[in-house]
Amino acid sequence: MSDVATSTEPRARSVVDRVVRAHGGSTGTRLRALADGQPLFEEPVQRPAVVAVQLALAISWERALATGELSSRSAVASGAGLTRARVTQLMNLTLLAPDIQEEVLFLEASDGVEPVGEHSLRQVLRAGRWPAQRAAWRALRRRTGPAQTSGEGEARVNREAEGRIDGLGDQLAT
Repeated sequence: MSDVATSTEPRARSVVDRVVRAHGGSTGTRLRALADGQPLFEEPVQRPAVVAVQLALAISWERALATGELSSRSAVASGAGLTRARVTQLMNLTLLAPDIQEEVLFLEASDGVEPVGEHSLRQVLRAGRWPAQRAAWRALRRRTGPAQTSGEGEARVNREAEGRIDGLGDQLAT
């Protein structure tokens, strides 16, 4: 008889991490998968929204101009490798109402999906005075859905993962 015992008990499966490219682009989805390749749950890739980065850049340029670090918008344009028109477009974002700027600075893109585009934000800016901008911003947010800001995405992923892990535990127990 053989020294090796055979068992019919189910063996625990190990969990591995791998990165999967989504849509062939540079953004990836982190996928927790079981060793046999079955997905456990997906973690969305979170990053600051493009408009948040653009607004932060415009604010830093405003400060540099105010302190004298940069002499003009032309100096900003040449230093950043942009046209003066593009610098003006970006710096005009600093004319948004302060509460809108704050919301924009905390926007996050999830899995490459931008919550608000720059073009839409410029339409809010064209509304004029701050009360009109706030009304335009609320209308835009109603059309695009609620903004996802830091922390919200992680909490959603954790809730989804807990549900999937509980379901997996039930499957392994049977």
